[in-house]
Amino acid sequence: LPPPPLSDADVAALGQLADRPSRTLVLRDLLAETDPDDVPDDPDDARRRRAAIVDGVLDQVHRECLKFGNVIDVAPKGDDVIVHFSLVDHAILALATLNHKLFDDRKLRLDFLPDPAPAPAPPQPNNHTPDPPGHYGPPANGLF
Repeated sequence: LPPPPLSDADVAALGQLADRPSRTLVLRDLLAETDPDDVPDDPDDARRRRAAIVDGVLDQVHRECLKFGNVIDVAPKGDDVIVHFSLVDHAILALATLNHKLFDDRKLRLDFLPDPAPAPAPPQPNNHTPDPPGHYGPPANGLF
């Protein structure tokens, strides 16, 4: 069953529980024990099997987080899983609902991460013609 909807006041109160709520959550150590139970002799095979397990965990996390709102991205980072939501309210609801719940017999630990910095704006074209060396006064192109 989906979690019960929260009022705006409930979401605001939950947001006060965290130091700095953001659109980005980290699920701590979720991938720490994703090694296959029976480790094959071939290291390439072991890597492929671990990658398949990680992909399965990421898919489960994505599906679970969609219950709380629009998910932009779910990605591994070391042993952690990073989830980017489109809205802070979605991340707050996910943290409040999932923190300390069991996932594959392990207790989930969620925290907010600072949102990624927006991409810098591209430089604006400069229409000013540089002054010749030794020129003092208004620009040579007569813009002033």
